[in-house]
Amino acid sequence: MGLQDKPDARRRSASGRKKTEATDIISLHKALDELGPKLIPHLEALGLELVSARVISGSGASTVKLVIDRLVQPSEVGSFKGSAVTVDDCALFSRRVSALLDEIYPGDGPAYSLEVSSPGLDRPLKDERDFRRFDGAQVKIKLSQEGRSSNCVGRLISATGPLRLLTDKGEITFGLEDVVSARLVPEI
Repeated sequence: MGLQDKPDARRRSASGRKKTEATDIISLHKALDELGPKLIPHLEALGLELVSARVISGSGASTVKLVIDRLVQPSEVGSFKGSAVTVDDCALFSRRVSALLDEIYPGDGPAYSLEVSSPGLDRPLKDERDFRRFDGAQVKIKLSQEGRSSNCVGRLISATGPLRLLTDKGEITFGLEDVVSARLVPEI
């Protein structure tokens, strides 16, 4: 579930400016670096966390894409079937980010479109914290061990120490350093 702001609601005009698109992209990347620490209190107040942030170039304006998820407390690790990010969460956070970007770029800044969304049902798992959070979940993992690549689908049965995955062919043990990519497999 996600929300893309109306183009006229979050897009800045670049008229009258002679900056190149590349300069705007660099400027937006710097803004994301500056914005990061400022986002944390807003996210935590809403019970959210930032999963990813990136700038994608486009014709005329770049898109600032922010992916948010529910903040999981230590006592909730492994209980991944809780509440999901809603459209209202995305809209509220989008308004707060837009206001922060307006502080960074008062007046005429780079042209951008702001998009805030949830990570989706097939959320990527990127670090140890994600694996611990989704311990017990069905996952699809691409591994690279000893120069060999393999794709595995199964239930994550241990996310502490060596990771363990129960597949239809048996149990696989691997380290986080062996993971090339990993995603949740939606269980509907």
